[in-house]
Amino acid sequence: MTRNLSLAAAAVALLGCGRSPGAPAPTPSARASAAPSASSAPVASASAGAPAPAGAATGLGGVLQAQASCRAIAVKGTVKAASGQALVVGTSLDRTGWLDLGPGASVAVKNTETARELVFDGPARVLPCDRGEERFVVPEGHVGTTTWAGARPGAEVLLATPFGAVRYGNAKLRVDVDAKGLTVSSDSGDAWVWAAGAAHEEKIPEGKRFENRGHPSEVKALVADCEKHAEDAETRARAVLVPAKSAAPLGVRAAEHVRARKAARASCAIAAAAVQTAKTDADKDALGRRVSYAEARWRSVPPLRSSDDPAQKDESR
Repeated sequence: MTRNLSLAAAAVALLGCGRSPGAPAPTPSARASAAPSASSAPVASASAGAPAPAGAATGLGGVLQAQASCRAIAVKGTVKAASGQALVVGTSLDRTGWLDLGPGASVAVKNTETARELVFDGPARVLPCDRGEERFVVPEGHVGTTTWAGARPGAEVLLATPFGAVRYGNAKLRVDVDAKGLTVSSDSGDAWVWAAGAAHEEKIPEGKRFENRGHPSEVKALVADCEKHAEDAETRARAVLVPAKSAAPLGVRAAEHVRARKAARASCAIAAAAVQTAKTDADKDALGRRVSYAEARWRSVPPLRSSDDPAQKDESR
């Protein structure tokens, strides 16, 4: 029984490779507890999953010096951080929050760990390196990507917009998003777009163009879609750990979990961007908390419940 449980736990751990570790799955009591405001939620400030502040105590008498994972390497025109201060070259972007770019402004961002670079042109609003990942939330703006720099097997960048989530590994793209839709053009390399409300993603080969134009989906509907996919991912993670007697083989369940996580990752990224288009601050705050909770669900390995029996199915054969 112990061996079976260890195998299942290892499968779930492997499925989470390449992602920032999530917190334990929220408990029912967490639903009722006071959630953080939108200004401190991941969709608003990238505070979750960020490195420890520079100078944080290690508890061993030393000091942990955190390294910035994202920096502004070029700034043109008016670019302001969430504090209202103008952005300057060399600024660490791990805790600046949302960046607002005026017309004609631009900022080049470099991930100091991977050397990946992206350029954002205004007018734009962007949350760089969300959760300390190569994930950029862009409710509106223009994005240019480069090839080669930072590209490595299995590593991808995720661009979240209200109209779709764009992912790529090594591609030169032009991504434009405004109130009327999303356009993605690939000059070199391939990209994939999971359009808002879609059941699967679409490939954009080199030299091709993708458009999703028209009236944007209702923000609350996108948040609900994120919650649905997050719940499905959490359920399938538990099925990997604690299968029923009639469950499919471990490999099949693990593959189903991977697909569910992929859908949740895309739909919740879209929802995070869409929340910024809500009409009132109260809506942004409430919807932002829901997205943050859903993000925690699909990222985490769910704890075993008292009713779960790790020996329900023998997978030692």
